[in-house]
Amino acid sequence: MIKNIQKLIKKIIGINSIEATLLKQHSEFNNKLNELEWALIYRDSIRGKAYLENNSLNVGRWAGNYSFFYVLNRILHEVKPKRIFEVGLGESSKFISRCADNIDQILEHIVIEHDANWIEIQSQNFQEFKKTKICQHDLEKIKFKNFEVLNYKNLNTYFERDFDLFVIDGPFGTDNFSRSQIVEFVKRFDHDKTFIILLDDTHRFGERQTLELIAGTLSEKQISFFQQDYSGNKSVSVISSRNLQFVTSL
Repeated sequence: MIKNIQKLIKKIIGINSIEATLLKQHSEFNNKLNELEWALIYRDSIRGKAYLENNSLNVGRWAGNYSFFYVLNRILHEVKPKRIFEVGLGESSKFISRCADNIDQILEHIVIEHDANWIEIQSQNFQEFKKTKICQHDLEKIKFKNFEVLNYKNLNTYFERDFDLFVIDGPFGTDNFSRSQIVEFVKRFDHDKTFIILLDDTHRFGERQTLELIAGTLSEKQISFFQQDYSGNKSVSVISSRNLQFVTSL
């Protein structure tokens, strides 16, 4: 009797394991299909913009995916943010720089990067851009809500600046409250603040925690906001002030 029960349990466990594997494969397949769809949507969205159609762009891997670049493209060309604060130097930096030099309303693009060698390697790609400034800030490990996170040193020098678009794709992700330094900016928002926060990699738990922390901080300050996820192979999330609600329905 006991042996029969053991066999039955093993069989049930085996079936559940197969089902779990199939569900995971199904989810991964759907993500790939979504990414292909976003790629087509993105390519349509840059049609007629020669400075983007002819722009070399490496999508995915450590860089943003197609949903990220589609949303970023729509924000830059329809919102035309005056001042952009970006953390993490990479493909999105080149994309924003090229757009900034072709959109008069964009006045300033600040990029924060910790790796001096990476800045040197990439610097030749930014020589032609007039509105972009790359600032090197070392990383440090700190305790945040009893978890170890990565922060940029001396970022407080930017806290009082009037940025209206925040693109958060750095530093390296951590298991908990990843990239949570953006919250220090949010704490200083006024009730009439116009803003968009683009937080990449929110399919990961650490970034998801930070997303919830941003929303919680805005709620505590009684600032109305709207939020949306855009997902393909990865997820990017947008949080906007009430007057820019349309960026959560792109």
